[in-house]
Amino acid sequence: MFLAGEALAASLRLAALDQPRFERLWQEMLELPARHLSLQFSLPRLVTPEMQRLIEAIRDDDDDEVEEALDAVLERLDSPDPRALLAQAVIDLRDSGRLEDRLGAVAILNLAGRSRALLGASILEAAAVAAGAARTPAGLLVADRLAA
Repeated sequence: MFLAGEALAASLRLAALDQPRFERLWQEMLELPARHLSLQFSLPRLVTPEMQRLIEAIRDDDDDEVEEALDAVLERLDSPDPRALLAQAVIDLRDSGRLEDRLGAVAILNLAGRSRALLGASILEAAAVAAGAARTPAGLLVADRLAA
């Protein structure tokens, strides 16, 4: 219910937006987990086989395997709770002035709908940081978060 209410408000903020601007915001939304640690999926302490496969594919720089592994992770982890947690993080960033209002609205609509774009980007960025293949938004490189 929380996410549905936020999605309604978000849709009103985007009502007058033209398609090119919406597409730019969509692309920018996909980059949010790399810019804000709070938008990175909180990886479980117990690494599932699907997550391990994703991390190994990232380490191997195998784009096709990353895509397949991410789909498997999303099948396992996509549920209302993580979507609501990400939505709350978006709202917190927006309300603190660290996220532009319309960009936050696009993110909320994405999380409220069937798309897995932002959730997937959130998981992928967290896995890349854990694998040591990406830095945190603060510039830190996590060494061996999840050993191979």
